[in-house]
Amino acid sequence: MNSRDRVLAAINHEPLDRFPLDIGGPISGISKIAYDRYLQKYAPTLYPSDLCDKFQQLACIHEETLQRWTVDTRHICAGFQGTDIDENHYYDGFGVKHRSVFSPHYNQIIYFDQIDWPLKNTREIKDIENFKWPQLKEAQIEEVLVQAKKLRTQGEYVVILDAPTGGVMECATWLVGLKAFFSDIFFHLDFFEHLLDQIANTLFVPYWQEVLVEGGLGEYVDIVLIGDDFGMQDRMIISPKLFRELVKPKLKTVVASIKEFADVKVMLHSCGSIYPIIGDLIDIGFDILNPLQPHATDMDHQKIKAKFGEKLCFHGGVDIQRVMPRGTPEEVQEEVQRAFDTLGTDGTGYIRATAHNILADVPPENIHAYTSVRG
Repeated sequence: MNSRDRVLAAINHEPLDRFPLDIGGPISGISKIAYDRYLQKYAPTLYPSDLCDKFQQLACIHEETLQRWTVDTRHICAGFQGTDIDENHYYDGFGVKHRSVFSPHYNQIIYFDQIDWPLKNTREIKDIENFKWPQLKEAQIEEVLVQAKKLRTQGEYVVILDAPTGGVMECATWLVGLKAFFSDIFFHLDFFEHLLDQIANTLFVPYWQEVLVEGGLGEYVDIVLIGDDFGMQDRMIISPKLFRELVKPKLKTVVASIKEFADVKVMLHSCGSIYPIIGDLIDIGFDILNPLQPHATDMDHQKIKAKFGEKLCFHGGVDIQRVMPRGTPEEVQEEVQRAFDTLGTDGTGYIRATAHNILADVPPENIHAYTSVRG
């Protein structure tokens, strides 16, 4: 069983020789700071790494490292065109302005934060209609297509195509600002409903058609990853009722279009406490759910596996809030085994990953312990 067979078997709830491992991309990646510390200790000839994700400051993980860790996936992405202002500021494809956050402890930038939003001062539908949506980086599809063809020709790994930005609701919060989204949604419901509709139908459906059909990537991709956070630590960001009325129909349109454009499985990344809508996510059409944040309210892995395990493949679940940064290497390996025993209790339907990116505070010994487990 090679890596691609292993991941597809897990998704299809078929027998496995071991649980597959995903490391990479925007939700199972590694901070450049943490990865460089790992390289210095365990692979100094590869130090230092390159930066792959400016916003989250994630490292490009070397192919040699991915093979050493026996990672079963490879990530690709056709991104949107942004504009650099200086080393500490940039505009993303939506025109959202970002500023660096500097850590004196590491003497480095640890991530970028949003500081200005293009639709923050309007609640007029005409301004949504006139908004200039992001464009693909020049020659992006051609470059990514070369990667995808090479990976599929090799036939060894599952190819995951990462979305170029946040999802339907997340993009709405980026355009107006998170605080304004919470404050105004009930006072300007027509505006926000139209905004979500335009994000789904004017941005995402055409984007996925362009990359999967016209760009040809659909022939070489196994999984499409969408990220759209609906949960906080102890509750949902919006109520389940509002999610079903406002967000679900738009998200269902996007997922249906992806499956129409290509024969792929679709994975959702949604942090936090989202138990009340897991059934809705299945109805929307998601095949894989990440990250199963273990310390979020009501995200009990045994309960979720028992109720939804026949209809979803689970991805993630290894704690990055406590165990990965502050546990011992032995505790890290015990945490991985706990995920095997709960999310993979039937021996399948689970892809091992951390419950988000491995951040700068995770020591190299714990990365080594995590990647050394063979389940």
